[in-house]
Amino acid sequence: MNAMFQISQEFALVRAAFYELFAMLSNYIATEDDLAWTKQKIKVIQEKGGVLARNGYRIDVKPLVDALDSISDLEEVQADYVNLFDIPKPNHALSPFESLQRGEGVLLGQQTKEVQDYYLEFGLEISDGFNELPDHVTAELAFMSFLCAEEAKALSQEHVWHYQAGQHHFLNNHAMKWVPDLFAKVLEHSRTEIYHVFPDIVNNFLVQDFDLVTARFLRGQQ
Repeated sequence: MNAMFQISQEFALVRAAFYELFAMLSNYIATEDDLAWTKQKIKVIQEKGGVLARNGYRIDVKPLVDALDSISDLEEVQADYVNLFDIPKPNHALSPFESLQRGEGVLLGQQTKEVQDYYLEFGLEISDGFNELPDHVTAELAFMSFLCAEEAKALSQEHVWHYQAGQHHFLNNHAMKWVPDLFAKVLEHSRTEIYHVFPDIVNNFLVQDFDLVTARFLRGQQ
């Protein structure tokens, strides 16, 4: 195996942590405890930056750390989230649901079903505590976190390819088809620093992660 594809457990777990953080920031931050958890998570991730760098990623999370630390009024951030995602925009321009963002025009469309089928294939169901549809951006990013974490557990086993291929298929067929466009629009319409900084970082990570996942998938097909 080429050294490029000798992925360590630590690397898979760091990728999982990034996706988990992005899922959290893509959702409504309901409480000060949620905000504190997010601040703690990003600082742990920042400490692991060398793991990504050794695998060719160039991600600077310091602007996101600073933006989170600078939040003094959670209600202002909450209001910005509502303005971005909960107030209808023409042509569903900022919908956090794949089925709307990709032009189906209706909730619970074909994309919703396909995404849910992916979850079921890997033994997952939407939890009772998550009050959104399966194709919400938070759910899709959380699913990627799950796949990376499961890859870390299975690295020494033959079925690791199931999770690695799953990452490629899901990114290629779903997340990369709409999430970068969504966050580009968030950047245009944001009113607070956190939602001004976050989109660039998540999109930068997604592009680099998709490159790695695709290269690894193609290598595995040879």
